[in-house]
Amino acid sequence: MKERDDPANAFKAHRPVAADLVLYRRNALEFLCAVTIDGARSLFGQCIQSEILLHIVALSAPYVIDGKIMLSRNADDPFANDFLLVFEEWFRASRWWWHTTSWIDTDPDSEVISMRDFGGDGAELDAKSAANDGIFAGGIATVPNIAQDEMSSCVFRYDADENNEYIILVVERRGSVNYYMDLMVHVSKTMRQVLLFVTRYFELPQDESTRMVVWAMREDGTADLEDPEASLSLHSKHHSVVLDKTMGEMWNMLNKVQDEMIPEDDDVPDHCEYWPIIQNIVALYDNVSV
Repeated sequence: MKERDDPANAFKAHRPVAADLVLYRRNALEFLCAVTIDGARSLFGQCIQSEILLHIVALSAPYVIDGKIMLSRNADDPFANDFLLVFEEWFRASRWWWHTTSWIDTDPDSEVISMRDFGGDGAELDAKSAANDGIFAGGIATVPNIAQDEMSSCVFRYDADENNEYIILVVERRGSVNYYMDLMVHVSKTMRQVLLFVTRYFELPQDESTRMVVWAMREDGTADLEDPEASLSLHSKHHSVVLDKTMGEMWNMLNKVQDEMIPEDDDVPDHCEYWPIIQNIVALYDNVSV
């Protein structure tokens, strides 16, 4: 909440505001670095396991932007979603957003697409060294208004030949909880691997009750804008060829649907999920009836 003194927000007076969370997350990461990174371990840090530090973070800052912490808090606190950060694009320029200490320095004059394109300081996320081998989770947030376009999937980085290398894929969680999260996905990873990653990350069943929905798309990946309710609902047992498309191929398909969503004439009817289509956002549902 931005105005803690508002009487209507009195019961939330001791909850963190966005600035508090950003500052805490940054400080917590620096503390974690000091005791876990090789060559920077203090005598104090050598006595503490990193798992214990992470547990302390979970207990002392329940609204730190992390999926597993968020899910555990939702189980205990019906107001947990109220204290998510409102997404701002510059978050993507911060290492705390990606829950990582893996960075490399880049030449300020370099043409490499890096964090500074999101308002960063020229540092670049070393995504290639990610433990999840090409897919890893970013922060969790809410958005101020669907009429605003701050949160959208995008190309994060190009390779030396100026081809897409890493895509930031925005996943909207729907169902038992509602929020948005960033996934960093290498273009070689398939949508099946993305689905497996998010189901594991959120500890969801890997069956037909967990669905990753791509709006206005048919099973063959073509656009279907004639039906306002149209969507491709992918699950682990689905036979759609889209599941075996790479993120690079999927990015081209998403953009094609997006282009068709903005026609030069008025013959295409409005789609009920217009905003996610324009922003290249996919949805993740749980507890789907089968």
